[in-house]
Amino acid sequence: MGTPTTNFNLARPDEGDSDWTTEINGNWETIDTNLGAHAGRHRSGGADAIKLDDLSAPDDNTDLDASTAKHGLCPKAPDDVSKFMRGDASWAHALSAARKFFAVNSAAATFQAMGVAAPTTSGTLANSNDDSSTWTRATSAASSGSTGGIISATFNLVRRAHDPQFYARVRTDSAVDNARIWVGLCSAAPGNSDSPAISLIAFRYSAGVGGNWYRCTKDGSTLNAVDTGVACGASTDFKLEIVVDSAAGTAEFFINGTSVGTNNANLPGASTDLGYVAYVVATSASGRLLHISRLLVDCA
Repeated sequence: MGTPTTNFNLARPDEGDSDWTTEINGNWETIDTNLGAHAGRHRSGGADAIKLDDLSAPDDNTDLDASTAKHGLCPKAPDDVSKFMRGDASWAHALSAARKFFAVNSAAATFQAMGVAAPTTSGTLANSNDDSSTWTRATSAASSGSTGGIISATFNLVRRAHDPQFYARVRTDSAVDNARIWVGLCSAAPGNSDSPAISLIAFRYSAGVGGNWYRCTKDGSTLNAVDTGVACGASTDFKLEIVVDSAAGTAEFFINGTSVGTNNANLPGASTDLGYVAYVVATSASGRLLHISRLLVDCA
């Protein structure tokens, strides 16, 4: 038997060479060890490491994309200069001169608007500022269907076609039973209904349906309401965000910076005029409260 080989380009044996099998089997452990060492030469830090840019281009898929769970490569760019990469590795619209925005901010026991008419308010408003933010507490009347909060004075502020990005910061009160909360974009006031006869892209909490936030879209007739799995707990601060991609026909929902899913059915028509809402509805003869810090809509 010859000396174990370290040449990994093993030549094809001559025909009829009966010793070939013996040669391989008898030296298998050595060959296996050397094969392992060969692989190590090409890893990072090895004597013959292979650089990433020397490899063949990968397939056009998301297999190597970075995410919140693992390191990876940058996801494929969306070919849209108005977007940037978020901390969750998704693309979102950035505020820029190419887009407009309007905002409503808490100001003690009232609200101040920027870039839009002052909102229509309902219920009793009071200052609830604390060290985390400025807050206005809105309390509904103690009757079923009464509301407490803000809604746009008009409903011609934005359309789905404008790719709106909605943000609101709200805080629930110590009691969330017998309450319904709407926060988002809508074509008219949602009123005292889990499925109002309007168009909307909004978050909904309804004590009569369950204890979680739902991501809702409605095209004026069919409601698409999906459980986010995130509880609408009492006395809890929520940052609620919606990112609409009109061309794709999608609305992605985020709670406290984390995506809770995307609705791709029953969105309002691209040319449907929308306004905004952030209010609580009492569903019994007990007043209900919602604390509102701010609301922002960025759009084309």
